[in-house]
Amino acid sequence: MRKTLITTSIIAAVVAMPAFADPTAQELLDQKTVTSKYYVDTTKQDKITTDKVLFYENPKEGITAYVPALVLTNSAGTALNGNTVGVVDHGTVSNMPNPNLSHYTAATYDNVVPTVRVVANELSSIWTSLNNTLSWTSTETSAVNAYDTDFGNKGMWPSGDYDRYITGSSLAQGLALKQNIIAAGTSGNVVTYTGTAGSVGSVGVYNGSTTYNSSTDSGKLATAGFVETKQEKLTCAGYVDGHANDDNYCWLYSLEEPQAPAPSCGAYGVVVAGKPPSASVCCSGVFQSGTAECGCSIESDCPSSGQTCNTANHICS
Repeated sequence: MRKTLITTSIIAAVVAMPAFADPTAQELLDQKTVTSKYYVDTTKQDKITTDKVLFYENPKEGITAYVPALVLTNSAGTALNGNTVGVVDHGTVSNMPNPNLSHYTAATYDNVVPTVRVVANELSSIWTSLNNTLSWTSTETSAVNAYDTDFGNKGMWPSGDYDRYITGSSLAQGLALKQNIIAAGTSGNVVTYTGTAGSVGSVGVYNGSTTYNSSTDSGKLATAGFVETKQEKLTCAGYVDGHANDDNYCWLYSLEEPQAPAPSCGAYGVVVAGKPPSASVCCSGVFQSGTAECGCSIESDCPSSGQTCNTANHICS
């Protein structure tokens, strides 16, 4: 009886043991291989410390919300951490007192990553807010030619439109009536009207620096400097009796005398010929004490940069 009991127990134990596959030859060899501490320290993955990330906190309302953290590399790219950036889902956002994410701080934005649902909901909110668009009614249509940005009911943009969005078609209608970008054209040319709205022409400028060519220069505008080099103006020096000042009866012409250059002022130590007895003919406005020579009033009146002006006698030294 005892022998039968032992046999039965042994059979039960064998049946209850879990089945293990026979190890392969490589596994048997690996079980006999002992590694070094250095190998383990340099090849093993360090334990990643995980935590939750603070998303919202308002002590006055007694609300604090944390979100699950992501496992990311550190800023140096040398290790992993799991407590810097979190995942914000729709449930977390909807439980906030103000679920509009635009009210959170920039620092909060940098610490979380939204789920697809959170992003979709925010985009939907933006789309809903775009109902406050400029509908391009007759009031706005009459303002498309306005170049004033003052929304003050001046017959241009209505005062209530200063903070409204505009649709793409409205923008296109407004831009279609504005001046097109003027092409670069030829450097130095003068822009001219063409008689067609939104289109301009140009004409060249002739300054006399090259030999005049009637086939290419006749239609150009002359510069004042080039005109100055041409023939002096002719004036009538004799009229037929009874037709004075009538150019149609002029029988004698003369060249106008060129204008005399404006008299120059006298520099330091100079006596201007024909000067009146006044220091006003001097550039400095003063004479040297006891002489009729121009003096100095400041250092820049002196002939040498190293000299100074004695304002008591107006003499440089």
